[in-house]
Amino acid sequence: MRIGIDATSIEGDRTGVGRYLINLINSLAKIDKSNEYILFFKDKLIPEDLVKQENIKIKVVIPLIKSNFIWSNFYLPFAVHKMKIDFFHFPFYTVPFYFKVPLIVTIHDISYEINASWYTLVSRFAFIPFSRLAARKAKKVITDSDFTKAELKKVYNLTDEKIKVIPLASDGKFKKLEGKFDDVKEKYGIRSPYFLYVGTITKRRNIEMLVKAFSDLVAEKKINAQLVLAGKVVKPAWNVEKLIQKYNMKDKIIYAKYVPDDDLIKLYNKAECFVYPSLYEGFGLPPIEAMAAGCPVI
Repeated sequence: MRIGIDATSIEGDRTGVGRYLINLINSLAKIDKSNEYILFFKDKLIPEDLVKQENIKIKVVIPLIKSNFIWSNFYLPFAVHKMKIDFFHFPFYTVPFYFKVPLIVTIHDISYEINASWYTLVSRFAFIPFSRLAARKAKKVITDSDFTKAELKKVYNLTDEKIKVIPLASDGKFKKLEGKFDDVKEKYGIRSPYFLYVGTITKRRNIEMLVKAFSDLVAEKKINAQLVLAGKVVKPAWNVEKLIQKYNMKDKIIYAKYVPDDDLIKLYNKAECFVYPSLYEGFGLPPIEAMAAGCPVI
């Protein structure tokens, strides 16, 4: 069988879906050497950590117009038809509005249905109608937790038979390590014990509450600690610099932005604890990455 996968989530700086997909592909390569997998990218820079195997093929479809919407709804369906794909997996919530090949989709959560204010107008347009379409068209809907399964049944009226729950695990690279890792602490300006947050800097992740709670802890308990925020901005986003000013936390809060995995593993290992105050999650990989590295989680 010739199986296609939308692999664009593993391009560039990865968030949760990118981590999910790179591990899914690399793990499929270990257990399935008979089916042929065609991975569709829109960027020529193929990730170095992607498995290289005879039955794993790469198809780069470069759009003339740089738009995820146009690529997925026009360029991708044409390329899939041309490649004679038998079955297709969309790992990122949505499917194109016109797609004839049988498909499955992974819907990690439906936060955009629960609270629209967590998303920009453009994002709501990209997610809501095309996620609903995905739920209708897919042969199976994969999700990461029983919680999201219950949400899909309630909001999309899906049956038990249509949903398959496949829980996630952290990448094996996240583990306990020995060492002081002073190089990483110096790189990010960490000079004292620290609490760590990892995730996108977006409204749903409740960053202001975290900053306020930390400022209260510093004021009331007089603790000598820092808070490290690691993650890229996703609109609608918190303005971290303004939050630091608002709560008078200069030199106490470090905004590290997107942190590469080699550094992140060390940060998990040396943090006093990991904090994850998100308002809504389908699963959430960072807490179990922290646990795997021996870091307490709040």
